[in-house]
Amino acid sequence: MALNPHFPPSPSLSGISSQRAHVLAHSVVTNLLESRKTGSYLYAPLNDSRAEIRLLEILPDSGVQTISCSLRSVSLQSNPEYVALSYTWGNPSSSRLIDIDGCPLPVTDNLYDFLRAMRINRPKVALWVDQICINQKNLHEKSSQIRLIADIYSSAQSVIAWLGE
Repeated sequence: MALNPHFPPSPSLSGISSQRAHVLAHSVVTNLLESRKTGSYLYAPLNDSRAEIRLLEILPDSGVQTISCSLRSVSLQSNPEYVALSYTWGNPSSSRLIDIDGCPLPVTDNLYDFLRAMRINRPKVALWVDQICINQKNLHEKSSQIRLIADIYSSAQSVIAWLGE
């Protein structure tokens, strides 16, 4: 798996045991293989004890219609630099696909419009977007991340309020 030179690897592996690093690496590889089989994005687990969150990078426009992005995990304890998004999801039954690390992920139309605008206007910004950065299908993760919401927004360099196009 090639690393993206524009989005450095997560520093979250520093300071953890080699056994935990092995478990995380195995989980990432397993999720990647499973996502290729199922055709949908599968999330690697977050470390609750390190207050980990995921950050999104919108990759530059490559001339294709699909919005391509990359996700990485970081610990809030490491004071990462990112911008948080505040927005309305819009109609959950109306969605479009984006590409996350080579796998499709549906997002609502309103979020798609935001990502398209950001790809043009502010490339290479690390973003925290709840709909993407939290595994919405994992109830344990959702509840853990909800407990961090105040910290997530207060730790952001800035917060963008997206009202739509």
